[in-house]
Amino acid sequence: LFSSLKAAKRVIREFRFNVMLSADEFTEDERLKNEKVLAQGVTDCIYENKAGELILVDYKTDRVSYDNYVEELTLRHKNQLTYYKKACEMMFERSIDRVIIYSVPLAKNVEVKI
Repeated sequence: LFSSLKAAKRVIREFRFNVMLSADEFTEDERLKNEKVLAQGVTDCIYENKAGELILVDYKTDRVSYDNYVEELTLRHKNQLTYYKKACEMMFERSIDRVIIYSVPLAKNVEVKI
């Protein structure tokens, strides 16, 4: 991850966003299907690699087992990163190609398929 960041064309850290998303992104309640909700957050890092891909990176400090950290981190954070990805795609008007969780305690990357 860090070598890719060093070679990045562009790096944006702590990008704040506020976007309106469809409520059905967050609930299956049919009564809210046509409603909008305000989604706000701060991405840790977005960068454009040499190939021109936009990559969203979220740093996590969760204490997880080394044996199953991929599954644990994905399960805990996939929902959050799904709406972060959508918000960033709206703001940048292009797709986010990859979403990565970086586990600080383990110094390991987890690519999340969204």
